[in-house]
Amino acid sequence: MKRIVLLSFILALAFSAFSQQKKPLDHNVYDHWKDLRNEAVSDNGNWISYEINPQQGDGWLYIYDVQKGALDSLSRGHKAHFMPDGKVLVYRIKPLFEKTLQMERKKVKKNKLPKDSLAVYSTKSGLLKKFGQIQQVEIPETSSNWIAVLMKKAKIPEKKEKSKAEDHQKKTDKKLKKSQGAVLMLYNVKTDDSVSFEHVTHFSLSENGKTCILASVPRDTVDKVAIITFSTNSQKADTLYAAEAYVKNVAVDEAGNQVAFTFSKDTVKNKAYGLYYIDLKKDKKILVSGKDYSQLRKGWSVSTHGKIYFNKSGKELYLGTAPKPLPPPEDTLAASEKVSLDVWTYHDTLLQPQQKVQLKRERNRSFVAVFYPQDEKLVQLADPQLEEVRINSKARGVYSLGFDNRPYLKMTSWIG
Repeated sequence: MKRIVLLSFILALAFSAFSQQKKPLDHNVYDHWKDLRNEAVSDNGNWISYEINPQQGDGWLYIYDVQKGALDSLSRGHKAHFMPDGKVLVYRIKPLFEKTLQMERKKVKKNKLPKDSLAVYSTKSGLLKKFGQIQQVEIPETSSNWIAVLMKKAKIPEKKEKSKAEDHQKKTDKKLKKSQGAVLMLYNVKTDDSVSFEHVTHFSLSENGKTCILASVPRDTVDKVAIITFSTNSQKADTLYAAEAYVKNVAVDEAGNQVAFTFSKDTVKNKAYGLYYIDLKKDKKILVSGKDYSQLRKGWSVSTHGKIYFNKSGKELYLGTAPKPLPPPEDTLAASEKVSLDVWTYHDTLLQPQQKVQLKRERNRSFVAVFYPQDEKLVQLADPQLEEVRINSKARGVYSLGFDNRPYLKMTSWIG
């Protein structure tokens, strides 16, 4: 009997303690919730990093030494990446949450909000080096100690003295501010060496970290550009292309031996772009799009909305093409004379709200094509009849998957 009473008492005590630990959930608990994300392991398996972030507020980046069993923490760290040898961790530092929130409440424009900083942490010595506000970082996937960092755009000082053609100068200055680019820094995390390029608008670092291609706009110009490659082995820069032109996209293959870029010499607002391919080893340049776009479909050009990239082997260069952009129609009506109207019929393949959501995507649609450098051959894969073609850049096969769901769109709008 005593045993039964004792057992009942223990069970009652346990249930009582369990019920006391349970807390009711309400909307106030959201701010205290935390999640674990962005886990990373060094190639040698000696280091682990992960983030723990609250629902609102500043999070932490944790670094764990597997061999010593030691744990370290870095405030506001995120997007961590171990260098190939595992001796260096590169990560971003978020701006203070409260500071950013206050600026957002004041309706500060998004491009005026604080940017991430960059940190380089030595797992061996614990030394930490930081860089100011940044826009973009590229880190090689294979053995290299070089990283590419695009810094935040610097403010262009306003001229105190006004020129005679003030209105014209204001327009020119506005264009310059948009096109001046930013400083690109190539930094060696092991030796602390660095090389900087000014007025960079686009760049790409090869996966082995040996070659960086960049587009630089010379100071005080809006329609001149230079395409430059930088070799991290020799630490030398070469200018591949310089002209009165505009450049939108640049690409480099995994081995760092081939580059490509889109360019346009048009001066109108809606520009048509071509594509250059350059073999750095053979010093061979090919105008892929052909003179006057002769290698493309009639009335087509290279689309800047489509990504250009090499496949893993470097034997294929993918690009996007599309019909040439049309000049905007002449606007002869006053704002009060214009009428905006949405018209939909049951014959449409998409519902009206979906048409509006997808309008920008359809306007910017590009059709994938592939260029074979060895054969100097361009093949159009997708077109208005077969809009979607899926490419696996790591595959070694000769086939791609294309599909067209338009015959079923109307049915999905009605049936779901």
